Order: sequence, then C-alpha cells, then structure tokens
Amino acid sequence: MGRAGRALKRRWLLEHRLSDATRAFALYQKAYSLAAARGDHAQAYYHGINVAFMELAYRSDSAAQK
Repeated sequence: MGRAGRALKRRWLLEHRLSDATRAFALYQKAYSLAAARGDHAQAYYHGINVAFMELAYRSDSAAQK
C-alpha cells in the first residue's frame, strides 16, 4: 500500500489529478490503520507522516483537477 500511495502521491504532485491524491490519501490511511493494529510502529510512523502530509497538502490544493 505504501508503494502504491507513494507512486500516486508523486504523480499528483506533478499533475495535480484529484483522483491520484484521493487514492493516495486513502491508501496511506488504510496502511496506517493496519500497521498500528499490528503494532508495527515503524510502518505506522511512515504511513502516519504521509497521512499528515496529504492532509495538509492535498486538502488545501485548490489547483487539483478532477
């Protein structure tokens, strides 16, 4: 999930496609939840940082296209 999220996030950063950002955000959130439930703190940390980044960057991206 992290690799797919990373690829979508990078494409979104280049092309500002709303669908890429939305999917990346969802993947990072799900991966964070799964890692936290397993007690995998390293993975939860990685995904949590990306969830926070997407929350700040994607949610405020008024230039994102549909």
